[in-house]
Amino acid sequence: MLARFRNLLKAPTFDTPEKSIQAQNINTILLFTLALTFVYFLYALFFPPPGQFIIAIVAVILELGLLSLLHSGHIRLASFLFNSLLWLVILLEEILYGGVRDSGFASFAIVILAAGLTMGIQSGITFTVLTVFAGVGLIYAETRGWLAIQAYVSTSSVLLSHTITFTAVLLLLFLAIRSITASSKRILEDEQESHATNIQLEESRSLLQGRTVALEQRNILLQTVIEAARLASQVKDEIALLEQTIQLLVDHLELDHVGIYLASENEEFAVLKATNSPEGIALLASEYQLAIIHGDIGLTYAPIDRLHYKAGEQQFYLERPIQLSDTKTNSSFPLLFGERIIGLINIQTLSPDPQYIDQQILQTFADQVSLSIVNIRLVGQLQNRIKEIDQLAAKTTKSAWEQIKSGGTLGYHYDQLQVLPVTETFPFDTNQQLLAGNSTTYSTTDKNPRSRLIAPIILRGNVIGIIGYENKNPQYEWLADEITLLETIASRVSLAFENTRLVSDAQMRAERERAIGQAATRMRETLDIDVVLQTAVQEIRNSLGLKLAEVRLQNSIKPETHKRAKDKGAGK
Repeated sequence: MLARFRNLLKAPTFDTPEKSIQAQNINTILLFTLALTFVYFLYALFFPPPGQFIIAIVAVILELGLLSLLHSGHIRLASFLFNSLLWLVILLEEILYGGVRDSGFASFAIVILAAGLTMGIQSGITFTVLTVFAGVGLIYAETRGWLAIQAYVSTSSVLLSHTITFTAVLLLLFLAIRSITASSKRILEDEQESHATNIQLEESRSLLQGRTVALEQRNILLQTVIEAARLASQVKDEIALLEQTIQLLVDHLELDHVGIYLASENEEFAVLKATNSPEGIALLASEYQLAIIHGDIGLTYAPIDRLHYKAGEQQFYLERPIQLSDTKTNSSFPLLFGERIIGLINIQTLSPDPQYIDQQILQTFADQVSLSIVNIRLVGQLQNRIKEIDQLAAKTTKSAWEQIKSGGTLGYHYDQLQVLPVTETFPFDTNQQLLAGNSTTYSTTDKNPRSRLIAPIILRGNVIGIIGYENKNPQYEWLADEITLLETIASRVSLAFENTRLVSDAQMRAERERAIGQAATRMRETLDIDVVLQTAVQEIRNSLGLKLAEVRLQNSIKPETHKRAKDKGAGK
């Protein structure tokens, strides 16, 4: 029971600070009023009139009820009821015991006004207006004689009235000042918290902007690497690749100078091969180069201004590229492949600390460029090898077909009745077109002129023959489809000719190998040296179709003694 009473007297707390402060103020006023009521209760026990005792008991009950209502969360209702009861009690007191001329009326009016203001400006205005109307009503009632004018008030009543008034005003002003102080303190704390929050937001915004810029620059760098991969798949020339790579870096990263150096064949120098700035172009014209020192030859000291790179187990030291005028940043990225250094990318900017230079991504870009350069060189070497093989095969093919043609010109003509040999020669201009590998047309000059379309039969770049057809109309204009068809037939005929020649060569080699095998078998049939020699010379003559074959066995110590076997015709 005692604990519940203590909780009833204790100010309640709520979720919001404003509500908690308002509840605390009302609770303090109710407790103060409750204390004054107990004092008034003691006063009513000893001083008349006796009815004041009952009024004090009712006041205590009402105040405890307001405290209970306050603890239940009905703050505004408790405040309104308290001010209303206070106003009614004071008004009744003035009507019965004092009137408007009593000094307590002004004191009680001040108390009502202060109490109303502690609850809010609207409540203060409301009870002030009600008090003014009550005073006017009291004056009117006294003037009309409805109320007796209280001319005399006891000293104890005045003293008690003023004590209660001053104490109540003091308490209410204290509560008002405390509310204002708490509100000011809360506003100041909110401002400080808001200021700190704004600072944090500004820092976060700056950090976010920095990260956004960094991400944008990183995306640009990654896009540059992707574009470099695209260049590697499209550009097949080394110098063109270097020039487009420099242009890519300048466009995407807005660099002031980019220079690409490539190592010489002996890897002793890195020579400037491509650049974009005017000063770089001047260096390019002067064949500017950087010395390369190999660390695997026993190098124990390298100047501090040299660039040091490691490729596999190999160590390399390069001269630092010359820094151009007005540039503040000079960064280099090696072009490495395996355990070789194939070059260097040097970038220079006017900015002393460019944020967009990401060393790791730019090195990845350099690795992509080095791989592209190596691929272009490998493709070039492969193309050269293929070209050499084609040239060798062309020479072999040309030699083989010249041997075939040595037996005479082979040519046939079909006149829709039969296939006949032909030995017709072509005009000079027509021969030139055929030797150049082009299809051509001409008109014959015989008794019945005709229009002819002929195309060269080309094999590995060599013209080995011609093929064509004709039209009886000497003015006939050959269509594009007819020309394309003839050229297609010519390409197929060239392949058929070559396949036929290769089959013939294979058959000839097989026949020779068979003959050689037979000769070797016959020679192994006897152990007589004369018979072996005779068999050998006979098989050689027969296999190779020779008119005369001779085999000699000679002793190098005694050159005057020797055996000889000769075969002529069918004789030995």
